[in-house]
Amino acid sequence: MKATEQKRFDALYEQHLRGLKLHGYSASTIDVYSRAVRRLATYSMGLRLGETLALEVGDIDAETRRVHIHRGKGHKDRFVPLPDLTCNALRALWARHRHPRSLRHSFATHLLERGLSLRHIQGLLGHANPTTTALYARLTKTTEQDAAATINQLVNSLHIDLRRL
Repeated sequence: MKATEQKRFDALYEQHLRGLKLHGYSASTIDVYSRAVRRLATYSMGLRLGETLALEVGDIDAETRRVHIHRGKGHKDRFVPLPDLTCNALRALWARHRHPRSLRHSFATHLLERGLSLRHIQGLLGHANPTTTALYARLTKTTEQDAAATINQLVNSLHIDLRRL
């Protein structure tokens, strides 16, 4: 790593550590979390430090073994392969050390899966703009299946005489 890259890396890393301290994490938790994420995820997926630090549980698709990197360099989104070891390590790590924002995303997603309207979730989260709420409430297989079932139910309730078409 070039000296300028190392300096930038160190600055970003220190910024991340300060953020964890502000969230009330203990020094030992910060050390374990930071080392694991920095070394394993950054290396095994070829991520930039900022991309690694921005990872959230909802970005990981363990079924297809892919990770969605949001707004990488040049503000571009991309998908990267997720190695098995990295997936298992991140699961174990996040099971113990959840980021508060990821819990908020999960809360919104679970409410959406249970049929609560996006407008109602917007009010619960205190968002002024529904677009912000839409970012929090992630589409999942459950919501996709529910949408398909609802559409089928709607279309099946139509009385169309196919002989007249």
